[in-house]
Amino acid sequence: MVDQYLMTSAAQRHPKPLTREQHEAALNAATAKLKAGDVGGYWDEIATVSKAYGALAGSVARDELHGKGARERLQDANEVAHGRRLTERELDKIETDIANADLKVRADNLDKHGEANVTLADTVEYHTRVFEDAGLPQKHIHSRPYPMLWAKRQMRSRIPIRIPRSCSFRII
Repeated sequence: MVDQYLMTSAAQRHPKPLTREQHEAALNAATAKLKAGDVGGYWDEIATVSKAYGALAGSVARDELHGKGARERLQDANEVAHGRRLTERELDKIETDIANADLKVRADNLDKHGEANVTLADTVEYHTRVFEDAGLPQKHIHSRPYPMLWAKRQMRSRIPIRIPRSCSFRII
């Protein structure tokens, strides 16, 4: 699904800008899914306002190809940091915490800017916070030390971002 999205033009992806009401409706539907414990459904609803990111995060939540890789990186990080693998309950909590953090940022951005979108810096920040709260230091999650901090510096400097291939965590 992500590859199909990337092959379409911007005009095909968003024929006209979404209204504040459409963003709000999508966020309300996503909130209901999350409250019901349906993290994959949350990301499906988010895909109505943020197609590429919603599709990517949804594939992680449904343990598809991206999800298998993401979960394995978290397992590896936990083994290095704590000498054991994470339980399914712990992985699910991380997944839910990421969705909740995403929801908070989107709700704040809707209030401030009239759109329920997130920036790369937003996603870097909440992933970092969730991973650290779970006891997973950034240096153990990524193949390149602290690529999240590298991405933050790139965002602050307003230089177009090119995430290096050595970075195992990519946000589209």
